[in-house]
Amino acid sequence: LILLTFGIYHLNQEQRAISQQMSKREKHFREHRLFDKLTPLGAAEYLRQQVQRALSQAREDEQPLSLVAVDLDDFAAINHRYGPAEGDAVLQAVAQLLLLNLRRHDLLCRLAGDRFVALLPNTGERQAQTIAGELEAAVASLAHRTSRHGERLHLHATSSALMAVDENADELLQALNLRLAGAKQTLPRCA
Repeated sequence: LILLTFGIYHLNQEQRAISQQMSKREKHFREHRLFDKLTPLGAAEYLRQQVQRALSQAREDEQPLSLVAVDLDDFAAINHRYGPAEGDAVLQAVAQLLLLNLRRHDLLCRLAGDRFVALLPNTGERQAQTIAGELEAAVASLAHRTSRHGERLHLHATSSALMAVDENADELLQALNLRLAGAKQTLPRCA
């Protein structure tokens, strides 16, 4: 009877350990889906979650919160001319460059395709616009060379900045996208 009780106790402990391990794996899998597979950045859903948290925190602390969107101009031409593998390398390089040009407490995510969004806590709109300009300049000065021919790619980006007021995360991201689309329409077109 003692051996049977001892065996049941250890079986129960083993089942708990397996259950904890499965729970950890499930949590890891759920969190892993929130990150972009190409860059080391959070993906769109992760960005939405973080924006919602940051909005709550900014209201609680009565601090400004801004977002900056950076969109690569004519990125489709790079994919078309050099191939998707080179386009992926450009996105990885741009992601690293943008991370290097942000502050430690800022968060950078890849929203979609060639569009990145930086979440800037404790930042007003004027300072966010300055950061947006700096990010555009950093992209323009990137000396990315193609892997096949060593040809330097001349990249340009369009950015927009927006300070959060009373929106929720989805409204704020939609307003940022609209502002970015407006900025892209005002770009001079080359013939």
